[in-house]
Amino acid sequence: MISLGIDNGNTGALVAVNEKYQLIGYRDTPVVQTTKAKRGGKKSIKIEVAPTAMKAALVSLLTECQSKDCGWVAPGVKIWLEVAQAMPQQGLSSTFKTGRGFGLWEGIVVGMDLPYDIVHAKTWTKVMLHDVPVGDPKDRSMIKAQRLFGSKLPLVKPMGRVLSLDGRADASLIAYYGMSQMLCVTPQFQTTKRPVPKRVP
Repeated sequence: MISLGIDNGNTGALVAVNEKYQLIGYRDTPVVQTTKAKRGGKKSIKIEVAPTAMKAALVSLLTECQSKDCGWVAPGVKIWLEVAQAMPQQGLSSTFKTGRGFGLWEGIVVGMDLPYDIVHAKTWTKVMLHDVPVGDPKDRSMIKAQRLFGSKLPLVKPMGRVLSLDGRADASLIAYYGMSQMLCVTPQFQTTKRPVPKRVP
C-alpha cells in the first residue's frame, strides 16, 4: 500500500510512504516565478502553481512507486489532500492561492481516477505533533519530519532555491497520518515525559 500526502500551498509538496511508514519518494509542487517592476526601481516577485507540471509531478512520483514494486493502482494507493482553509491574519491573495492549489490538486486526482480523501490540518496535526514542543506550526512539522525520516527527506534549502521546504514536512506527515488511517491504527510516538516513580510504602 502507498499513502501519498499533498500539501496544497505554493511551497507545498507530494510525499509517498509505504505500509511500513518508509519514505518512497517526494516531489515539490511545481511553480512559475514572475517578476514585475514597480515604482522606485523595486521589483515584486509573484509565485504561481503550474497545473500541467503538477500533474506530471504526480505521475512521476506514482511511476517511481511502481518501479519500486509498490504498485499504485487502486486499492494500492490513496491520496490524502489537506483541506484548504483561511488562516488568521492571512490576506485575500494568499487565501485565494491556497484554495486554488487545493482545487487544482483535487481536479488532477479525480481526473486520474485515483482514490483520495480530505483531511483537516487540525486532525492530522493533533495526532502527528502531540509530542512536539509548542511553537510555530511549520517549525513543529519540520522537527517531526526530521525525527521520522531523517536525511531521506531533505529539509534544508539547496543552493538557488528560494521557496521554503516546510511543504515537504507537512506532506510527509499527512502521508504518515493517512497510512495510519489505511491500516486502522493510531501512531504511537515516544513522548518526552518521564515516568512518575512509584511511592514506597
